Amino acid sequence: MLNDDGIPIEHEPSTAVVEGSALPNASHLRQNFPNPFNGETVLAFSLAEPTHAELIVYNAAGQRVCTLLRKSLAAGLHRVSWNATDGRGRKRASGRYIASMETGDDRQAIGMVFVE
Repeated sequence: MLNDDGIPIEHEPSTAVVEGSALPNASHLRQNFPNPFNGETVLAFSLAEPTHAELIVYNAAGQRVCTLLRKSLAAGLHRVSWNATDGRGRKRASGRYIASMETGDDRQAIGMVFVE
């Protein structure tokens, strides 16, 4: 599946309930892994309820690099891969990037380091 910028996205909602656990009670953007990364990194986030979510990557200057995800999602765990390219598929330079997740009125961000 590709997002609006033509970047492959991986969507894996959590459908199994582990005994003693429940859906998260708050949305949370986790730190990407690996970080620093070379080539590709995975951003994971959990949603407490079904909602519209946007996952956007910015450079250190705050300029939008690409939109990884912009859609309504089910509650649970989701993962999206980023291969350090912009919205046109061009490889980005080594450096710091910011991943920002927006869901309704909530916005969370993490720092990422791409090393070529």
